[in-house]
Amino acid sequence: MLKKAVLLFILILLSIYLASCQTVEGLGKDITWIGQSSAEVLEQ
Repeated sequence: MLKKAVLLFILILLSIYLASCQTVEGLGKDITWIGQSSAEVLEQ
């Protein structure tokens, strides 16, 4: 349950962060970061 709450929190923060991203390069970095962060949360 805690993992799901943390993942939800990360996704909310990421959606806010992505809303401010205005370049394709920045978007690619954001997508990479979300994949890595999600993997770390799910591995715990």
